[in-house]
Amino acid sequence: MASIHLLAMQLLDTAWFFGECYIIGKVCKLVLYGISHTMLLQSAFGKPREASEMARAVDLILAKPGLAKMKSRSTFMCEGYIHHWTNPIQSSLAPLLEGYQAGLRTGDTESAAFNRELFVCGPLLFDTPPLTNLYSVCFRAGHLYYSGRPLGGLLNEIKTSITVMTQLKQDQARVFMMPSLASVKKLRGDTSIDEKEMDLVGITKFAMETGNQLLLAQAYVNRLELNVFFQEWEAAASLLFEAGDIRKILPELTAVCRFTFFEALISIHAAQVTPATWLKRRKWKRRAVKAMKFIRGWIKKGNVNLVHSLHLLEAELAALDGKREKAENSYKAAITVASRNGFIQDRALAHELTSAYFSKKGDEYWKDYHMEQCLECYLNWGATTKVEVLRNNLVC
Repeated sequence: MASIHLLAMQLLDTAWFFGECYIIGKVCKLVLYGISHTMLLQSAFGKPREASEMARAVDLILAKPGLAKMKSRSTFMCEGYIHHWTNPIQSSLAPLLEGYQAGLRTGDTESAAFNRELFVCGPLLFDTPPLTNLYSVCFRAGHLYYSGRPLGGLLNEIKTSITVMTQLKQDQARVFMMPSLASVKKLRGDTSIDEKEMDLVGITKFAMETGNQLLLAQAYVNRLELNVFFQEWEAAASLLFEAGDIRKILPELTAVCRFTFFEALISIHAAQVTPATWLKRRKWKRRAVKAMKFIRGWIKKGNVNLVHSLHLLEAELAALDGKREKAENSYKAAITVASRNGFIQDRALAHELTSAYFSKKGDEYWKDYHMEQCLECYLNWGATTKVEVLRNNLVC
C-alpha cells in the first residue's frame, strides 16, 4: 500500500516539476482514475481495508493546490463505494453534502449531482463516466435512509433534491431518486403521486422496459424492504425469486448489504411457514445460511453497519431451530446494537420480531413490552402507515 502512496506523490512531484496546472490536472486525473478503479475492485473482491488505504492516497493528491474541481468526484467515490464497508454509514453524510457543495462551487454539476443523490437515494453501480456522475446524486439520500434518519425530513430532502436535479437537467439522476421517494411515501402514508412520479411496481416495469439493470436492482431492494417492514413474507419470498442475485449488479454498495440481510430474513421466514415439502424448507434454510455467511465475512473485514442485522438473523435462525436461549440472547443483542448505532428502523423491526417470538411462546408480558417498544420506534422514525397497521392488528 505504501507503494501506491509513493506512486501518487511521485507523479505529483513530476507534474510540479513542469510547473503547469494543466499538466498537474491531467496527471492527477490519470492517477485518480487508476486508483479509483483499483479501489472499486478491492472493495468488490473483499478487501475493504486496502480500498480505504487507496482512498487516503486520493486525499493526498487532492491536498495539492489547483485540484479543488476534482474534490466532488473523489468524494462520491470514496464515500459511496468504499468507506461504508469499514466506517459507520452516518459518517458519510457530512462529506457527501460537502462534495455536493464543492461540485456546485467549482461548476462540476454532474459530480455535485452524484454526491447529493448518494446522500439522498442510495448506492448505484459505477458504469460509464457520464452515468456515474448522474448516479452519485443518489448516495446521500440512501445513506440518510439506511442510517435511520426521520422519514419526514428525508421526504423533504428527496423532494428538494429532485427539484435540484430538474434544474440541473440531470434527468437520469432524477429517475434514480424515484425508488427512495416511493418507499418513504409508502411508509409515511403519502398517496399523492406527481405526474412524473411512479410507484415501485411502476419503476420496476419502467426499468425492465428500458433495460436499466441498476434502477431495476434498486427497485427490487426497496420493494423487498417494504415487504419485510409490513411483514408480507409470502410476497417477499416470491419477489426474492423474481429479483435474482442482486449482488452481481451492485457489488460495492450499501444496497447489496441491505439486500443480503433481507434475503436471509425472508428465507428464514419462508422456511418457518412454507407448507410444502421438507426439501423446500431445507432449501430456504440453506439460502438463509449462505446469505448470513456473506454478512459474517463483511463484519469480519470491518463492516460495523451490519452487526445488529447479524444478531437479528441469528435470533430468527435459532428460533427456527428451537434454540431458546440463543434466540433470546440474540434478539436482545440485535436491539441493543441497533439502538446504540442509531438504526431506529432496524431496532423497530427487531422489537417486532421479538414480540412475535414471545407470542408464539405464550409469554404475554414480553410480547406486549416489545410491541410497545416497536410502536414507539416506528413512530419516532416517522413510519405512520406501519404504526397504523400495527395498531389495527392489536385491536383485532
